[in-house]
Amino acid sequence: MLRSPVLRLVRKPLPTLVRTRVRVSAKSKSSKRPKKESQSQNLVDYLPNTRSNDWISGFDTVTSTHYDTLGKLSSHSGPLKTIEGLQDIIEVALFELTESIYKSDFKHIKSPETDKKHMKSTLQQLEHDITKSLSSESSLQPVTLSHLLLPTPQTLPSTLYALLHPTPLITTFFKDIANKPEDQAYYLLEHAFKNQLTSISAHLTSPQDLRVDISNPAEWYPSARRLKRHLILHVGPTNSGKTYNALKRLRESNDGVYAGPLRLLAREVYNRFKSDGIRCNLITGEEVIHDLDEFGSKAPLSCSTVEMVSLNTDFEVAVIDEIQMIADEQRGSAWTNALLGVKAKEVHLCGEASVVPLIRRLAEITGDKVTVNEYERLGTLKVEKKPLMKSFDDLRKGDCVVVFSKKRILAYKAEIERTSRLKVGVIYGALPAETRTEQANKFNSGEYDVLVASDAIGMGLNLRIRRVIFDDHKKYNGNRKIDIPIPHIKQIGGRAGRFKVAPSGNTSTGAEPRNTEKDDEDDEAVGYVSAFTQDSLDYIRQCMAADTIMLKKATLWPSDEILSQYISEFPNNTPIQSIIRKFKSEVQKSSLFAIGSDSDILSMLEVLEHVRGMLMADLLRITTAPLSPRLPQFNSVLFEFAASVTNNQTLTCFDFKSLDFSVLEKKLLTIDDLSLMENLHKYLMVWLWMNNRYPSLFVNRESAIDVKNLIEDKIEDVLSGMNMKKLGGKAK
Repeated sequence: MLRSPVLRLVRKPLPTLVRTRVRVSAKSKSSKRPKKESQSQNLVDYLPNTRSNDWISGFDTVTSTHYDTLGKLSSHSGPLKTIEGLQDIIEVALFELTESIYKSDFKHIKSPETDKKHMKSTLQQLEHDITKSLSSESSLQPVTLSHLLLPTPQTLPSTLYALLHPTPLITTFFKDIANKPEDQAYYLLEHAFKNQLTSISAHLTSPQDLRVDISNPAEWYPSARRLKRHLILHVGPTNSGKTYNALKRLRESNDGVYAGPLRLLAREVYNRFKSDGIRCNLITGEEVIHDLDEFGSKAPLSCSTVEMVSLNTDFEVAVIDEIQMIADEQRGSAWTNALLGVKAKEVHLCGEASVVPLIRRLAEITGDKVTVNEYERLGTLKVEKKPLMKSFDDLRKGDCVVVFSKKRILAYKAEIERTSRLKVGVIYGALPAETRTEQANKFNSGEYDVLVASDAIGMGLNLRIRRVIFDDHKKYNGNRKIDIPIPHIKQIGGRAGRFKVAPSGNTSTGAEPRNTEKDDEDDEAVGYVSAFTQDSLDYIRQCMAADTIMLKKATLWPSDEILSQYISEFPNNTPIQSIIRKFKSEVQKSSLFAIGSDSDILSMLEVLEHVRGMLMADLLRITTAPLSPRLPQFNSVLFEFAASVTNNQTLTCFDFKSLDFSVLEKKLLTIDDLSLMENLHKYLMVWLWMNNRYPSLFVNRESAIDVKNLIEDKIEDVLSGMNMKKLGGKAK
């Protein structure tokens, strides 16, 4: 535990080392700290052939080509040398910061709210957080360039710990004070402290003459409020025909829009309309196809993802699918904004019954009329009496084994095909959406007998599954294994019962099916749910019989336009992270709305704030890009794409060094090889998303689509070929 220099400063004289350093003049003291100019020069020397731009923070930067490289170089390893020495260094730096508070060295940051008392409290909290993090080495993270340039209380413990094991990044960054770890620690603590003070000051400052009632989202869309809208709910379990009836009304309308949860579902509805001779546009984040007549007029109907629904267009009918997603922590705000803002006389909402009370409460603040249509499942759903006990011998045509691990999915496919005559398709979230559709089509047509899939089958894909078999009733949530929530069990299990015997493919392994009532075997409307273990089957039976859990709140996040206006009302130079915290504090008071997970947005902002000269409109737009911070090249791809916008560069997808197309020349022999290909596909989809928004900068879309299709073909070949035996490994 660190001793408490903040608390005991007035009671105990400073140690000799501290007294000596405190007496150093401001001029000589500052010379010990890293200088902006020398830092940028050192970094450019270290990374040749880089473009130098000023960071927002005032530092220079390097191109994103090296952004991830620097992060990898900074990953520390090896045993801890002397934590006591690090504690002493930190204590000395904390003493100096405390002395600076008494000397009012931070008065340029101060506001009425951040007086010396608040500064001391902030410093004490900083010390507490450092102590707690250093006591648990597992909580420390690799250090990146941004952690050194803009230290924060969150990144500080890992950065301080890294001083014990200097990496090339740290050595280069602190070149002028390479042998002075106490000065390095002071630099990090001082900047983290300043950043925290700035955030606190902004957080306590209210917007000036605020014109946006951020706590009343219904008023964000005045045009929709002027309409007399009719909200028509179509609710029921999976396979109840609820979406069919809503789409039937859309077909009959003069103009309207379908909003789906996935771009492939939007395309499926689009293709269905087109095949029936109905003119229709397709609008997703990555693809826009306008159906133009001979006069150049767009079709009156559109199919889109929910994020792309136009809130400025008048419609007769709007259909919003999977409305229960309105409470989803990650994407729910898209459903909330679409529901509150779409300008349609009839708004058809399709989903689970769990959303009905929430929609009624939302309608009270929007003034909309509500009608609820309830649907029953079209067939019977039965939970089998006995588990399969991890036996693949009992698998039969039409089965879908649900597994919550990509590695195990591939292993199951390899093992089932090795030990039986069954052909197996696979579906999991990391696969390109087009590949998932192709695998589903092969399963539906009978080319594949069995499907091994993740919970990605719960939404969007039309699958002819006779029986859903859960590999486990628990899944890893990033920290630990948890029971799969009841609504998810119901949604996944409800996919069973759409089975249709295909004219081709193997029909049996030769084994008699167990636990299935013979009278029902030829009834396509009967679906079965099972598991490999008794524990899982018992849990699934409880979930399937459980009462519906009603949703409490709608997830909220403002649109770009609303957020831009909200930001403009704050004092200049207010950190956007502080504005987001203010917004969250306003919404937390609501009994109707909740802020979902903002970790992805904050991760994006951490990268984008380093792009010099970025316009606020571009920053807000790019934070909505479909790029996950969990992808290995997240930093470099995001930074390079954003920098090209800010620098007004016209580039093809091949001009971005963060996109490694050399993987196309590799044979896919391992799961890691397959993951590289899947990730490149994701980055290309983000490139296409950028192309839709900046077509004059992200050019030659046709080549990008060609590469995208090539990747999908290579992945499909691997999943269909003999290499699966090498990829799979052991299933049990």
